[in-house]
Amino acid sequence: MSGQPIKEFVAYKEPIPFESDGVESGIMFRSHVVMSDGQHLILSDAQHGTGWLTVDETLVFKCDEGGTIVNWAEVAGGRGIRTDEVVSELNESGYQSSPD
Repeated sequence: MSGQPIKEFVAYKEPIPFESDGVESGIMFRSHVVMSDGQHLILSDAQHGTGWLTVDETLVFKCDEGGTIVNWAEVAGGRGIRTDEVVSELNESGYQSSPD
């Protein structure tokens, strides 16, 4: 884990609706942060589906300065947690290093 906290937010909870079979099926909130070590991260907060198909998770991926994900290996986050909880996790524990 990198123990560096968040240095700044580039974007916070930018809403992005998405479709499945041409019908809006959910919404994702994307946050772009820069860590104190200079690493850019995307926090992808997904909320969609119903019943056993419900997806409620916030996953964190490395991205470039423009917010494009450069590695799909998760470096923080998980199921059943929201963006604010992941922000706290990143500030307290940092993120997992992953090969680029």
